[in-house]
Amino acid sequence: MIRRILLALALLATTSAHAAGEDRPDDYAERVIVTPAPGATLQRVSVPARLLVASRSADLADVRVFNAQGRPVPIARALTPLQQQRHRTTLPVLPILGAADALAVTGVSLRIDERNRASVVRVDGTPQGSGSEVLGVLLDTRRIGDPAVGLDLDVTTPTGQPVTVTVESSPDLKDWQPVADKVIYRNGAQTGAATIALSSQVLQGRYLRVTWQAASRLLSPVTVRTARVVTTRGNADPLPRVVLTVPAPTDAHAIEFTLPFPAAVAALEVTLAGSDTLVPVRIVGRDHAEAPWSPIASGSLFRVDNRTNPPFALQGTRFRQLRMEADARYSGFTAAPVIAARLEPVQLAFLATGTAPFTLAAGKADAAPAYLALDDLLQANGANPSVALPLATTAQEADPVLQANAPEHGTPWRRVVLWGVLLAATALLAGMVWLLMRRRSLP
Repeated sequence: MIRRILLALALLATTSAHAAGEDRPDDYAERVIVTPAPGATLQRVSVPARLLVASRSADLADVRVFNAQGRPVPIARALTPLQQQRHRTTLPVLPILGAADALAVTGVSLRIDERNRASVVRVDGTPQGSGSEVLGVLLDTRRIGDPAVGLDLDVTTPTGQPVTVTVESSPDLKDWQPVADKVIYRNGAQTGAATIALSSQVLQGRYLRVTWQAASRLLSPVTVRTARVVTTRGNADPLPRVVLTVPAPTDAHAIEFTLPFPAAVAALEVTLAGSDTLVPVRIVGRDHAEAPWSPIASGSLFRVDNRTNPPFALQGTRFRQLRMEADARYSGFTAAPVIAARLEPVQLAFLATGTAPFTLAAGKADAAPAYLALDDLLQANGANPSVALPLATTAQEADPVLQANAPEHGTPWRRVVLWGVLLAATALLAGMVWLLMRRRSLP
């Protein structure tokens, strides 16, 4: 009975929304046909790259599934692909040692002369070095072939002090590329598990380095006891891919472009072109022209003996403007590199009500989100949350190619308006002062 009530409420919600807004598939910029798996009402479907970049909002509010009658069916977000199998590999934690940054000194005295001026400083006692300290840990991940989606750490941090944990990757223990970071804060117990997302990071043939820092001196040591890399296995879909056509570099040491979509980017594939063989770079991003650049990733681009650099993990960044800066010590770019964006994967669960074919649509301005809670759909359909839902399919398509234009460097209108308001207020104030002084000067 409860299942039927929940299902009826879900259908009523989508039917009411349809009647009020007259939502139709033709209202959406991009549409693909969905073929349901046989024998199940509740299904899941992976949103193709073409629809992800067609969406007008970062939260995919304008994504719908329609039946053959043109009516939207109940949908829910399933951020983690349900068919993926997670595997955890425990790795030895190798400490990275360094010299202590302070000396323990006892018996300090200061001698002052009769003019109250500190002229002589005398240290009584023997300075004693506190020995080496652990600056981080090293993880040997060279034998891990599956893509990594997370790093589980059993870590001790100071109570009441935010600590930023940074994860970096390197093939040779010399050149390190940022992978991810996370702020850990313990309000009670110092010990606990911390999971850091890695966004399908390729670890085969590479090491991971985990370091930490705080805004002030650490109140107590940070200790990592165990580390487990979380990888995906099974029939996991590859990350949706979009090819970007970027403008030719006007500066040999910088390439700037604006992403033509608001979707989250998991990784950036960058391949050198022209005669370039090795270019150390860093990638920064910002939301708009008035915002400061924020570092995202760094590493080396190379193209040697049919070997190319791995993708840069961007951790689902939503910066609209990206800038790739070449190291000033090198010659930089001779041509624009080939760039492709790997998007954060998105899956939807939907009720295959009505008749087929079903249509997955995206790309409508000012569309309100129509997502229901996934638990409600599972409970209404009697589905087991631990069992993967049947996978509906869409037709295979070539990677979309989009033009990524250079950011506009003109004076932003917002700044112009603010300056105009400031100048007008200054002129008004000056006029009021002039009138006041004139009145006082009159007899």
